[in-house]
Amino acid sequence: MSGEWGHQGQTLIWAVWVLAAATEGPAADAPMRSTRLGWVRGKQAIVLGSTMPVNMFLGIPYAAPPLGPLRFKKPKPALPWNELRDATSYPKLCLQNSEWLLSDQHFLKVHYPKLEVSEDCLYLNIYVPAHADTGSKLPVMVWLPGGAFETGSASIFDGSALAAYEDVLIVTTQYRLGIFGFFNTGDQHARGNWAFLDQMAALTWVQENIEFFGGDPRSVTLFGESAGAISVSSLILSPMANGLFHKAIMESGVAIIPFLRAPDDERNEDLQVIAHVCGCNASDSEALLQCLRAKSPEELLDINKKTKSFTRVVDGFFFPDEPLDLLTEKTFNSVPSVIGVNNHECGFLLPMKEFPEILGGSNKSLALHLLHTVLHIPNQYLYLVADQYFSNKHSPVEIRDSFLDLLGDVFFVVPGVVTARYHRVRGSSQECVGYNPAH
Repeated sequence: MSGEWGHQGQTLIWAVWVLAAATEGPAADAPMRSTRLGWVRGKQAIVLGSTMPVNMFLGIPYAAPPLGPLRFKKPKPALPWNELRDATSYPKLCLQNSEWLLSDQHFLKVHYPKLEVSEDCLYLNIYVPAHADTGSKLPVMVWLPGGAFETGSASIFDGSALAAYEDVLIVTTQYRLGIFGFFNTGDQHARGNWAFLDQMAALTWVQENIEFFGGDPRSVTLFGESAGAISVSSLILSPMANGLFHKAIMESGVAIIPFLRAPDDERNEDLQVIAHVCGCNASDSEALLQCLRAKSPEELLDINKKTKSFTRVVDGFFFPDEPLDLLTEKTFNSVPSVIGVNNHECGFLLPMKEFPEILGGSNKSLALHLLHTVLHIPNQYLYLVADQYFSNKHSPVEIRDSFLDLLGDVFFVVPGVVTARYHRVRGSSQECVGYNPAH
């Protein structure tokens, strides 16, 4: 899956970050909290326009570092600590392509915090209204960042503003990305979906510890954008995540978006690439796994650039079946949900120059050619599509914009509407709201 799906919606989140304008308070105000693993010391911030200070606890481990033999395995619990743990610095980002981060900053015209990347990255940040303490039972919101499952971080989204203005606890978390988060051998040796299992580990940590910070573990809203929203939708469908959260918000993404699951032939090609690098047979899953665990993080990042099929899989555990089948079977977790899309969902493709041939506009023949190439629409249906989207469009700019709207409908709008309908049928007493903001 290409990196473009990680960009839309981040502008709004960054607007909230800028509005927060959090400034650190004096060291004397340093808050401390106990967790089941040990004590942590955070720092206090003041948010522009709010009289409520916010306590920030940064870089708290929710799982053991997924290094060495723990690479490509279900996350293990973090080890306890005896000394007071400093929680005043952002954790390192999960390993990812730094070029994508630079592209994000250029595209959004923002500057991310200068953070290093590391395979040791299973940490979360907590933003707490300063008055909150054990027993406050404030609502909790857990944020899963987007980025096409290839890039992203907990620390580029500051939760101070939401915590101060809305009197809620905000938890931002991060999870393994790319080949680190999704490599699988298709058998018992490496089942895959490690990123989703990381997210479950973070939610489990919240259930076990958020009360010490003043949060209510029985009132957890899980929300995310793009790949984060796809993750929220996936966790709703997984029986393994039942009870870990109680409400959900999905912004531009659901689990049934097309092309999230790679074709078998593409996956086999990528296994051949890895086998060539490792010097072993692609059919020897155990040897492939041992080889990849012995590679350096940098070598794996290089392999990640050469492969594209390692995405979510039906592993028989996290996903017992295909997401659409789980929806139709109506066996998923019924939680009140908000599913949202934006106008011009794929408009971001223009400034990213994903389709350079239509930057200045398009004619109908070129648009139909791209639809056949990108969406694999059979020729016999192309003119039905053309009649629906292009019949009243005449100028090159109008045709180009309709082409992008069609892509947005295919990848975001229709999957979101279909998912919302299944949610409504699954729990008639539950609330499922759709939204379509114009900005």
